[in-house]
Amino acid sequence: PEDVERLKRLQAEIHEGFKAWVRERRGRLLKADESLLFTGEFWTARRGLEYGLVDGFGELRATLQQRYGE
Repeated sequence: PEDVERLKRLQAEIHEGFKAWVRERRGRLLKADESLLFTGEFWTARRGLEYGLVDGFGELRATLQQRYGE
């Protein structure tokens, strides 16, 4: 039980750090309430776009080339 409690505290600390990171980087772009965004669930790319968690859809290399050139 003590180990489980310790792991829960660590997980909570990591989760708080993650939420702070998302707020810092996405802030005003977020389009859903934090009570939905920070539940630990995950979504499809389409839902992520709807919630303001992503900027758009794309493939990594093509997106980097579009942004920065060859």
